[in-house]
Amino acid sequence: MKRPLLIALGAAVALPVLALLTFAMPVQVWRTGELAAPPLPLETGGPEVAMPRRVWIDTDAACGHAGDADADDCFALLLLLRAPDLEVAGISIVHGNAPADDAEKIVRELAARARQDQVPPVHRGAAGQGPPAAHGPRPRCAKRWRPVR
Repeated sequence: MKRPLLIALGAAVALPVLALLTFAMPVQVWRTGELAAPPLPLETGGPEVAMPRRVWIDTDAACGHAGDADADDCFALLLLLRAPDLEVAGISIVHGNAPADDAEKIVRELAARARQDQVPPVHRGAAGQGPPAAHGPRPRCAKRWRPVR
């Protein structure tokens, strides 16, 4: 009588533990078919690397263009433009989250507001979408993304 009870109790404890251990297993191939990214090699005791003082920003800023537009590019642009120890050599705009015309207007306005004393040059790049990537088009917005079945 005690033995079946001990077996049932052991199984009740072991199964959740085994289920939790599966989270620690590395993923070799994701459901999308992409391979897992290898970890970045870290060099300890290597030479000290200085942060760049002069940067070029390439963006497809779309904040304010649509209600579901990402604000991440605009936020990064403002942080870089306002950084006291950084010189923005120029900004290029490409078609992406918004048409290139709209993105250019957005970036010019942000640059003028962030750096009223010295606005970096703004250049427009590709006005349309390039060829699709090897794995197919990427979702433009997480709300519209649907998993492949």
